[in-house]
Amino acid sequence: MSVGRTAAARLLASMCVAATTAVVASSCVTSPPPDVATPSTSATPGALVGTPSRDNGYPALDDVTREITEIRYTTTARDGTSRTANGVVFVPRDAPPRDGYRIAAVAHPNTGASSDCAPTSYPGLLGSLGSVAYFLAAGYVVVFTEDPVTDGGATDGEGTTSNSRPHPFLEPYSGAHTMIDGVRATRRVVATTSSDWVAYGVSQGGQASWAANQLAGTYGGGLRLLGSLSVSPSADLRGLVDKMRAGTLSVAQRVAVPVVLEGVGAAFPGFRMADHLHGSMAAARTVFLSCTGDQEAAKVGIATAAPASDFRPSSTAAADRLRDQLGQFAVPLPSARATAPMFVAYGTDDTLIDPEWTVDAVRRACRDGAVVDLRVVEGQPHGTLDLGPAPQDWVDDRAAGRRAPNSCPSL
Repeated sequence: MSVGRTAAARLLASMCVAATTAVVASSCVTSPPPDVATPSTSATPGALVGTPSRDNGYPALDDVTREITEIRYTTTARDGTSRTANGVVFVPRDAPPRDGYRIAAVAHPNTGASSDCAPTSYPGLLGSLGSVAYFLAAGYVVVFTEDPVTDGGATDGEGTTSNSRPHPFLEPYSGAHTMIDGVRATRRVVATTSSDWVAYGVSQGGQASWAANQLAGTYGGGLRLLGSLSVSPSADLRGLVDKMRAGTLSVAQRVAVPVVLEGVGAAFPGFRMADHLHGSMAAARTVFLSCTGDQEAAKVGIATAAPASDFRPSSTAAADRLRDQLGQFAVPLPSARATAPMFVAYGTDDTLIDPEWTVDAVRRACRDGAVVDLRVVEGQPHGTLDLGPAPQDWVDDRAAGRRAPNSCPSL
């Protein structure tokens, strides 16, 4: 890498990725989801839609960026249909290496469920600017990806979802495809790129980068994944149901529940929000769907004051159905093995995703043959981990072809 390690380390040390709304995980058993459908042949995944345009909307990156380009590109939903995704491509100031720039695909954490929560609409990318800056300082072209664009719509608070539904929050297949196709689109925009890439994400983005690793072998033809980095990944949501029934949700988890349920409603037609959200939480549902950073005090106040009954599933059958639906969002995916080494990190003071749930997900990946470097950061919360130079060292070693460390034998 052509940028000095000291400069990159400074950026890494200052990186603080905001993930104020997240989800929880569990090791419960559920029926495995079906394999992802074969992509439609009507559109080439990663093809550009329209003409890319230059963007100067990120002044904080001026010192490490030579050019910034907004893109729209095709990607594939879980059912195989074509979707359009938005992204931003950042080119570092460094001259490209002889073999071309490597690419870092960065997936964002949850930023809210309303239509104005696209992080590329904000100069700070709603908390992800530090992640982009880190990889730029390390000499990578960065593609920052957003969820696929679908028709608007929202879950009916009284009954079923509307006919026009938003992108399903935390659906791993489309999240992974969006990252992979973002790399393909980037190579069409920046000619001096190689086929080597890494996947990176925090929270929701960490789940997407994990899934991208598993699907890169079958969906990522023509590209070479060096490894994936998942920080505080939202690996598995099923334990959320047990906490809802027992009345043991943390305040942070209470704040997250409406967004999680909104994602389930988007993925499963006929889902009844009214089976899981009641009273003051149901009445204030739209408050919790607002963008990260908006109405945060109101979200915490309402969630803290709500009785446990406001989150309790209406029946055992409803709870079981929700658990199975959430299981279909879980990683590791049941139908694919990791393509490349994984770097997974979590903080011991994470109140959004219990640490043991992350460890359980890693253990399942290990049993499937993955090579995982698991990093535990003492005393740190969700999504704001100070990992020092560890991610850069890990990425440098993957690029150099060194053997990846493996925590699996000790788990």
